Amino acid sequence: MKSSSKHILSATLLLIAAGAFVGHMISSSIQEAKAYICKETLVLLENAVQKECAAKWKETPLAYQFNRNPEEIGTYKEGTIYIRDTAFTLRYKIVDPTTDLYHMGQVHLVMTDSLYSQNLQKGLDSLLADKNIHTRSVVGITSTGYLYDPDQLSSDTASMKIDERQSYTVETSLKTFVYTAYLGYSWYTFWKLTPTEKMYIWLAIILLSIAGAIICLRKGQKERRFLSASAENDAQETLPDEKITWEGITMGEGCIYFLDKKARLQPQSRKILRIFINTPDHRVEKSRIKQEIWYGNYNKTNHMTSAINRVNRLFLDLECPFKIINDIDAYILIPLSSETEITNEEG
Repeated sequence: MKSSSKHILSATLLLIAAGAFVGHMISSSIQEAKAYICKETLVLLENAVQKECAAKWKETPLAYQFNRNPEEIGTYKEGTIYIRDTAFTLRYKIVDPTTDLYHMGQVHLVMTDSLYSQNLQKGLDSLLADKNIHTRSVVGITSTGYLYDPDQLSSDTASMKIDERQSYTVETSLKTFVYTAYLGYSWYTFWKLTPTEKMYIWLAIILLSIAGAIICLRKGQKERRFLSASAENDAQETLPDEKITWEGITMGEGCIYFLDKKARLQPQSRKILRIFINTPDHRVEKSRIKQEIWYGNYNKTNHMTSAINRVNRLFLDLECPFKIINDIDAYILIPLSSETEITNEEG
């Protein structure tokens, strides 16, 4: 049963190796997808905020005039503002006109209560889908500064598993806005980001490993049948054998005799000789030998050739004038003189 166990072990190791290899490839692909999502989310969140602000500004046009000296851009100044009869002194950085307009627009949207996290989430989801990133997302807005504005969340994050968090910050002279995107991944997220070629490679490896394991198991099953049949055959052959005499050859008690010579006779060789002796023309089909000796359960063509050669060696050791020769799909037991005649005819 060692050979059968070897095939089972081979099939198991093949499946484990294939599973480990595919698992490693999938894990690497997931890490690549996470890195891609992390890189893209921050850019897309910024784009979503800018697009939402631009859309709101079209609805409520903002009167704006840049009244700073261009040489002051990049420097810091201090100023005073009054909110509800309270004076606040602030220090702010002078920026270029485009950035200043963007900052003033942010403040304007907050003061007019026109910036909603739900709208930002819809915009972010649309941009993520364009990049083939399909995740559950929540967008939050928090702000600090001189103008009070409550924090916002597009939906509750308590019921979701947060796998990625990216924040985009806008600092103005009056307030600091922090836009945060919370993302939750699923297997569908990574499935959509995995190249089709990779999935075909994984599938091919899995199918080939399963096919290889099935081949190993079937081979082991055939060998188990063969070993079982051989054991049964050997058990039958170990029983006391009848004495057979033919053309001066005597078989019995585990030995073969010819004239005054004697040799040990293995059970398999004895059975092969008995088949040839009991066949009228001493011509036996190979399929019959395979069936009667190996019960047709296993492809033993090479073993059959070796078994016939062992019988012929017995004839040589006993100086017995017989030989079993190959005749395409059969073997023939003939006297040595007949072999000489056949050889001369072929010549």
